[in-house]
Amino acid sequence: MSSEKFKSIWPLPGGATKYVNTLTRILKKIQENNPTFEELLKWFISEYELSGEKTPRKYLECIRRFGFFKRIGERLSLAEESLKFLESGNYKIVYEVLDNAVLGLDDSLSWLSEETLSENEIHARLIKKYNLNWKTRAQTHFRLCWLRSLGYINKKGRKYHLTDEGLNAIHCKEAKKPPLPVTVEVAPIVIPTSIEKYISHAPVLIKKRIGLSSEKFKGIWPLYGGMRNYVVTLRKILERVNQENPTMVELISWLRSEYKASSETVPYGMLRVVKKCLGFMEEIGGRVKLTPAAEEFLRTGENRLVLDALRRRVLGFEEILSMLAESQRLSLMEIHKRLLERCNLDWTTTTQTMYRLNWLISLNFVAKEYGKYRLTGNDLVTEEEEKSRPPSTPPPTPIYDYIKHVEALIERHPTMSKADTIPTLIKPLLKDVLGWDIRDPDEVQMEYPIHIGGKTEYVDIALKVNNRPVVFIEAKSVDTPLRNHLAEQPINYANAEGVSWCVLANGRELRVYNAFWRIRGIEQKMLFKLSIDEFKEKMDRLELLSREAVTSGRLDEDGGLEHAKRMILEWLRQKENFVVKDIKELDPSLKEEYIRRVLRKVM
Repeated sequence: MSSEKFKSIWPLPGGATKYVNTLTRILKKIQENNPTFEELLKWFISEYELSGEKTPRKYLECIRRFGFFKRIGERLSLAEESLKFLESGNYKIVYEVLDNAVLGLDDSLSWLSEETLSENEIHARLIKKYNLNWKTRAQTHFRLCWLRSLGYINKKGRKYHLTDEGLNAIHCKEAKKPPLPVTVEVAPIVIPTSIEKYISHAPVLIKKRIGLSSEKFKGIWPLYGGMRNYVVTLRKILERVNQENPTMVELISWLRSEYKASSETVPYGMLRVVKKCLGFMEEIGGRVKLTPAAEEFLRTGENRLVLDALRRRVLGFEEILSMLAESQRLSLMEIHKRLLERCNLDWTTTTQTMYRLNWLISLNFVAKEYGKYRLTGNDLVTEEEEKSRPPSTPPPTPIYDYIKHVEALIERHPTMSKADTIPTLIKPLLKDVLGWDIRDPDEVQMEYPIHIGGKTEYVDIALKVNNRPVVFIEAKSVDTPLRNHLAEQPINYANAEGVSWCVLANGRELRVYNAFWRIRGIEQKMLFKLSIDEFKEKMDRLELLSREAVTSGRLDEDGGLEHAKRMILEWLRQKENFVVKDIKELDPSLKEEYIRRVLRKVM
C-alpha cells in the first residue's frame, strides 16, 4: 500500500451526486475573495445551512489536504490544478487530484470496468487488498459518491457500473503509464515435482522469481455474438487489428459501430479481455498490434491456442476443466460453488462462472445439455482416439429420469389427487431437477401461512432464499386442466406477501406468473408454460425455476426483459397512429402503409 495516499475521504454537502458542484463553489469563493480559513468556514456554514463548526471544518480541511487549495500567510489561494479546473471545467483534473491523494479510487474504477458490483462487494475488495480496519462501509460509500459526482459511475438498483466518462478516465491513465522495460526471453527452468510442491507453499515473490507466478486475472467479459460465437467475434477483432493497426480509441469506436453498442463501456471491457486476459494484443507507439500468439491463431484457426491462453492467464479455466473431467456432468451452481472453494473467491453471483463456461462452449471444449455441462472430449483425446472409440449413448440425466418417472405414474394414476401430486410429482421436480433442498424448511416450506383480512390461509409450497419466500407454488390434481383463472388465488397470496413469482402445477404442466406486472389480463402476467413433453426441449425455460436461477437473479432478469417487451408492444399498439404520424414527419416521402406494415411485424 502506498503511504502517500490518504485512507479517509469526506463527503461534501449538496447531495451524493453533487460533491463536485459544491467543490466548484468553494474553489470559486477562494478565487474571488482569497479569504482566511475562518472566513471561508463562516461562509461555508452559512451557504449550506450547516450546524456547528466541527464537521464543516473537516470538510474543508479534507479538500485542502488533497491539494485543491493552500494557505499563503493568513489567506487561502488555489492550487494550480484548481485554477485549471475552474478555467476548463474538465472533471478529469478533479479526478486526477483525488486519485493522487486518496486510496482506492482507481481500484474501484478498475473493478467496475470488469463487472458491475455492489457497494458491499467493492468494500470487501478494498478491505482485503489494503488490509484496512474500517468498521463500516462509510469510506467506501464516500468514494463511490465522489465517482458518481464526477459522472464516472452510475448506480442501478444495488449495483454500480462504469460510464463512458469513467471508461475514458481509465484509458487515459493507462495511456500515461511508462512502457514496460524490454525483457529477454530465456528457456524456462525445469523444476522437479518435489521442489514444485514445496514452492507451492512459498511466498508469491519466490514463485515470481523462478517463473511459477500464480497470479491470474479474476474478471473476464463475454464477447458479442452470443456464447457460441465468442471465437467468431474474437477473430473479427484480430483481423481488424491486423489490417488497420488502429489506436485503441479507433478500435473501440469500430467495435461499438459494428455491434451497435449504446456506449463505449462494453466494447472497452471486451477489448481488455483480448488484450490482457488472452494476451493477443499490445499497444506500441499508440497503435494496437497483434502478439505472436494472436498471429498464430489467425493463421491456423486452432481454438486450442485461445484455450491455452485462458488457462495460463485467467483464474478458473483450468479448475473448471479439471472438475468436469472428474465429475463428467455438473450444473452451473455446482461448478460455481466448487470454483469459489478451490480458488478462494468471494463472488456473490454466478456471472463470472457463467462467462467462463460460455467461453469454453464457444471454443467447443465444453457442451451444455439439459442444464448440465460436460467436456466435449476435444481437450482429452486425439482425433485418432476419438475415431476409434465405439459409439456410446449419453448417461441418463435427472430430467430423463424424472420424465420417465412422471409419465409412468400418470399412466397408472390419471386422476391422482392434489395431495398425492405434491410428494410424488412436484417435490421430485424441485429436488432432482431444479436443485432445491426439499428437506430444509428454510428453503422449501410446505403449507406456508398467509395472513389476509384477519384470517390465515396457506400456500401449498413456498420456495425461499435466505429464509424469505420468493416463489409460491399452487398444486392441482393431475386431471385438473390448468387455466389462467386458477392463478388468481396464488397471485393474490403473492401480492399479500410481496412475492414476485407464483407457479401453477398439476404434474402434467406448469405455468409461471408474475404477481406485480401491471398489465391487463392474467394471461399477460404469465411468463411461460410448459407441458411435461416440453421439459427436455425447453430445459432453459424450466431451469429458470432452479435454485441457482432464482438465487442469482436470472429468473427476475429474464422476467423483467419479457415484461419490458410486452409493455413496449402494448404501448406501440395503443400509440400506433401517433408513431406513424411522427415517422411521417421525419420523412414525408414514406408511405403510411409501409410504416404500419413494419410496425405490425414488430408487434
